[in-house]
Amino acid sequence: MTPAPTLPAPVLVPPYAAGAGIPAPALDAALAAGWTMVEDEFANVTHTSPDGSCRLEFGPESARYRHDAERLWVAEYRPEPGGERGWAAHFGDDVPAEAIAAFVRVLTDPAGIRGAVPGYLAGAAENGAEAVFAAAEADGWVRAVRTATYTGTHGEVHLSYSAAPPEIPGQFLAVGPHWRATFPDGVHRREWTALFTNQVPGEAISAFLAALTDPAGLDPDRDE
Repeated sequence: MTPAPTLPAPVLVPPYAAGAGIPAPALDAALAAGWTMVEDEFANVTHTSPDGSCRLEFGPESARYRHDAERLWVAEYRPEPGGERGWAAHFGDDVPAEAIAAFVRVLTDPAGIRGAVPGYLAGAAENGAEAVFAAAEADGWVRAVRTATYTGTHGEVHLSYSAAPPEIPGQFLAVGPHWRATFPDGVHRREWTALFTNQVPGEAISAFLAALTDPAGLDPDRDE
């Protein structure tokens, strides 16, 4: 009997250069936290927290995504009227779903964030920007400071924290400073952008960044 051919091991790349993969890791992270799922006839999926205040939307066939490729995924925490610490996070085409999953897992961890349970209620820490950059530097990012904007790099992926509010049409949570992570020199059209408004808990941003730079790497063809 002729032995079955041995397939070569996949060539792994840094996660930030690996492309989106399949959405399952991020969607499964919300489902594991007990969030409800609704899928429409066009395969747009929304997961909603038990209290109804936090949502994760994956909209490959949404009008939002058709007009803005940086908003394939949207995560939002909308507090009750008059509440504080509302936030939004947007993830563009080819952001690895594994990194979005890491972001969601921290927000939904039963241990909470800084005493807030669920963690998505926590908002930004008092020293939020500094804490995120300190965590990034511990993972090998290099930081530079330029005027009011902090920037950092890890290989070809970049992180910036700007005092200016982000320009997101129709997004009422887009006030105050914001974070932006970008992979501008993408391989095989895998460039992407992720954006976080001011009150996104820094611990979740740090988990997202750590997943992007996991030394184990990812298979860029894992969705095939």
